[in-house]
Amino acid sequence: MNKNVYIALFFLIVTFQTSQALADQENLRRCLDGNYPTLCEYHLLTATQKSQAKEAERQVNLKRCLDGNYPTLCNYSLLSEQEKQKAKQAESATLSKEKQNNAKGEVIRRTRTDSCYETSIVKPTPFMGNDGEIFKLNDGSLWEVKYEYEYLYAYYPDVIMCPSKNKLVVNGKSLNVEHVGGN
Repeated sequence: MNKNVYIALFFLIVTFQTSQALADQENLRRCLDGNYPTLCEYHLLTATQKSQAKEAERQVNLKRCLDGNYPTLCNYSLLSEQEKQKAKQAESATLSKEKQNNAKGEVIRRTRTDSCYETSIVKPTPFMGNDGEIFKLNDGSLWEVKYEYEYLYAYYPDVIMCPSKNKLVVNGKSLNVEHVGGN
């Protein structure tokens, strides 16, 4: 081969390795953030990084559980017995506060700028989770499933919506979605 071909191949390999290294760094950052374990690609991590990612998830989970606002986001299997008790107390306090607010006629609305929040799908029923399916959340917003084929047959499922990432987590599965209307 000629010298120019070798140089071109060298630069191509270096460019590919650089872009792969950047993607791996982004994955590591996302995993060590601990907020979105379903978006972490564990197979790209070393054993030490996996351990760090799991601890970050545990810490984020603990904080979320002790907040009391999102009980369905709390993974109790990651908590000690003492932490579980504290989480239940926080949930009870939050529920009591929400009941007081509801009695006063106050409504708490989520906006699309929230990073992630708990909600439920009200239409269609059943929700399938397939490409092109348009669904409505209980806040009135409309979303479309993109590039997914899950065949979930889920009836009014509780979900986690992450509008800033265009992700919907339903039954432990993360789906790509796009906002198409409503709130």
